[in-house]
Amino acid sequence: MISNSSYTESNHPLFPNMYFHLYNHANGEHNLYFSPKNYKHFLRRFDKYLYEYVHFHAFCLMPNHFHFLVEIKSTKEILAKAKIDYPHGLNHKEHKSLLEIQRFLDLDDFEAAAIVSERFRLFFMSYAKGINKQEEREGSLFRKYMRRRPILTDAYFKGCTAYIHRNPKHHFGIEEWRQWEWSSFKRILLKEATHLCKERTLEIFGGLLGFISYHDNYDKYKDEEGNWEIEE
Repeated sequence: MISNSSYTESNHPLFPNMYFHLYNHANGEHNLYFSPKNYKHFLRRFDKYLYEYVHFHAFCLMPNHFHFLVEIKSTKEILAKAKIDYPHGLNHKEHKSLLEIQRFLDLDDFEAAAIVSERFRLFFMSYAKGINKQEEREGSLFRKYMRRRPILTDAYFKGCTAYIHRNPKHHFGIEEWRQWEWSSFKRILLKEATHLCKERTLEIFGGLLGFISYHDNYDKYKDEEGNWEIEE
C-alpha cells in the first residue's frame, strides 16, 4: 500500500489516473465459475459496466477468485460517461463515505472514485444474480470487499502483471500457465484488437520480447522484489 497511508486493501478509493491490482475471492468454499460460459459471462459483464470507466491491462480468472490490473480513467472521462449513466446523479452510501475521508483533494476526484466503485458494485451484483439463479443458491457470492492495491512504479506493474498471468501455476502447479484460457496472457500476444490496453502494457515491458522474457524469468524478479505477491 502507499507508504504512510491510512488506506487499506478494502477501502482505498479508486482514484482517477491510478493503476490498481484488484482481486477478490468467492464467499466461503464456493466457486465463482462453474462452466466456460460463466467465465465468458463474467468478462462480458465487466465490459458492460466498466469498459468506459477503466483501462483493462491484465486479468486471470481462477475457479474461486479473480485478479485484475486496471488503470482508472481520467476524472473528465468518468464524469462525462456518468452524466449519461446517472442523469439524476449518484446516490449511494459509498459516495458519502468517500467524501468524508479527506477534504483536500478535488471533489471531482472523489466523485469519480465513487462512480467507479459503484460500477464495480453493479458488475458484481449483476454476475452474482445470474450465478445464484443458475446454481439455485442464495446469499453473497463474493467476499464483502474487493481488495485493491495501488501500483505506483513500472517495476510493480511488471511484477504484478506476471504474477497475475502465472496464477494457475501459483495455485494449481500448472506448468503450462501460458495456455490458461481465462487469462490475458495469450490475448496480449494476439495482433487482433481487444478491449485490453495491449500497447501501453507492452510499452512498460519494453516491447513484446521484454513482455515474454519477463514472464519466463519471473522467479528471478520475484526473488529480487516480490512485494506484489499476496496472501489469498
